[in-house]
Amino acid sequence: MARIGLIVVFAALPMAALAQGAPEPGTQALQDGTMSADLVRQVLHLDRLDALIVVEIEAEVRADAEADPTGRTYDEQLLKAAEGSLSAERIGALVARDLGAQMEPLDPAAIAPAIAFHASDLGQRVAARSLAARAVMAKQGGIDAALASFDAAASRADPRVDAVRRLVEAQGAVDAAVAYAMNNTLALMAGMDSAVPGSVDPEADRIDKIAGQESSVRAGQTGTTEALMFLALAPLSDAEMETLIRQAGTPASRRLDAMLQQSYSAAMQTIMYEMGGKLALALRDVSL
Repeated sequence: MARIGLIVVFAALPMAALAQGAPEPGTQALQDGTMSADLVRQVLHLDRLDALIVVEIEAEVRADAEADPTGRTYDEQLLKAAEGSLSAERIGALVARDLGAQMEPLDPAAIAPAIAFHASDLGQRVAARSLAARAVMAKQGGIDAALASFDAAASRADPRVDAVRRLVEAQGAVDAAVAYAMNNTLALMAGMDSAVPGSVDPEADRIDKIAGQESSVRAGQTGTTEALMFLALAPLSDAEMETLIRQAGTPASRRLDAMLQQSYSAAMQTIMYEMGGKLALALRDVSL
């Protein structure tokens, strides 16, 4: 079940939330100070991110089934449980609702510089590379290949490795990824317990068990995050990397990233809870 959280965690990476080949969006809205959830979704093209999240989760579940045939029934039922709950449209609707609630009391100036950056030429080129990297890593063997590439670069002391690590630190991406992964797993298990009491460990035991896995989850998320960033941003110049690092650490970018992380976390926990309930019922029926 933890693997579900690990693949969903890509949504917490701020640089991966942009879309390839997007037109310059919302220029007038940015100029006149208007800010809304719709504008944020338009500028970041979150509809494409939502679709990619679905692809990533389904690819990971299928990979689990191939790697461990003994769990094939679980994985098959999990994919069935996703029907009606996990879709780009459902993710988008939940994210938009939460993001809208966050936007209501917000001073537009708090995130306007970050939105303007993401709409810039550099922001859009980063977008193109980010989604391409995510698509590659969602394919069979993609994560392992990306990890190997990053490790090889680190072993030869490639300066880009240090730049990637500084960018990851500036974004706070690993902390967000760890929390995201663990909370998604807990939500899935809570849904199972609600639908079929006793189908998983009691809540306190579940929390203790997941908390005990934090160090291993953190190690895995650190490696995956660094590998994704390296794959996505390798073609950028050193000067452009330094610009990204500075931008990631600005108050506006950190605020926007936190808002997106909250909205996607809330959305995915809702979906995982629903999937957990349907999964537990299906597994119960199969065992009867």
